[in-house]
Amino acid sequence: MMLRSDSIDRAEVEQKTIEEKAAKYREEQQKQLVKHKCKSCKGDGHKHVRCSMCDGTGSLFMYSCTTCKAKGYIIKYDEDCPDCGGEGYVWK
Repeated sequence: MMLRSDSIDRAEVEQKTIEEKAAKYREEQQKQLVKHKCKSCKGDGHKHVRCSMCDGTGSLFMYSCTTCKAKGYIIKYDEDCPDCGGEGYVWK
């Protein structure tokens, strides 16, 4: 006769085994992946938006844009990069 505690213990063991297998799988997958600097935020982890003053060109007529300091983008320090989640790198 199987007791209720036996079935609960068996379910807990099965759940733990599944979690261990999933962790091992993630670890193996991560070994195959390579860490790359995020192209969207250039590795700083913050959201970059196109400069509205120079329209992303970095210059106004013959002068450097002073709004974005001739970069063509403005860094939003209060927002994480949507591509890397603020990490500054992505796994590929």
